[in-house]
Amino acid sequence: MFISKLMIENYRNFRSFSIKLKPFTLIIGGNNSGKTNLMSALSLIFTQEITAFRNRRLQIDDINYAAIYEFKKAIIEKQDTKFPEVKVEIELEEFKGFQSSVVGDWFIDKELKKARLIYLFRPKAGLELKNWIEENQKVINGTEEIEKKIKKL
Repeated sequence: MFISKLMIENYRNFRSFSIKLKPFTLIIGGNNSGKTNLMSALSLIFTQEITAFRNRRLQIDDINYAAIYEFKKAIIEKQDTKFPEVKVEIELEEFKGFQSSVVGDWFIDKELKKARLIYLFRPKAGLELKNWIEENQKVINGTEEIEKKIKKL
């Protein structure tokens, strides 16, 4: 089996990235171009080690900077928004022997030739985004009011 397609959204330096892969693919690039981040994104799906499991809980630095910037800007401008989600999606093809039984729950076609796995990082279900945003907008508005009063002095 091999990874035939990789899609990454909002992970580190990848805002929206998609690439089709062949059974043998070589990733080449200059320093700081995203090669390690690409491999790290794949590990979010494939890693089963306990130490790596902790790495699946992303930090703010793991979310794409442009996505965070747009989120903050929307809050400041009092627009409806949602937390940026990190998504890593792969498609697998050409299963041999027992491999198809390993991915049996993830087939996406009737012929059982393609499987899809998705890693999705988003706020936990209990988080009330609307309240969180409103509270932060009040803080921002309070700061603006204080700045206006200071300017009048």
